[in-house]
Amino acid sequence: MTTYLTQQRSRIRSRNSGPERIEKQMSRTSALMTIRDVMAELCVCKSTVYNLISFKDLVVVKVGGATRIKRASLEAYITRNTLEARPHAA
Repeated sequence: MTTYLTQQRSRIRSRNSGPERIEKQMSRTSALMTIRDVMAELCVCKSTVYNLISFKDLVVVKVGGATRIKRASLEAYITRNTLEARPHAA
């Protein structure tokens, strides 16, 4: 019996080539994101991501020595910080 992750990897491998492409595709569908994934998503530098973590704006999961950010946490952060456009007063 194969796991969901194994199925995703084989599906991505058949569509794309190269380990870098596979890793990028997996990180987009994963519930956990790397620091680099968050950097790319927000278009910010590494220190900004670590500041967001230290201010408790992003939920962190430690996997061994690696730091991962919950995708739902990032999406919630983006939603909280999205400004609605106000209609222009005439």
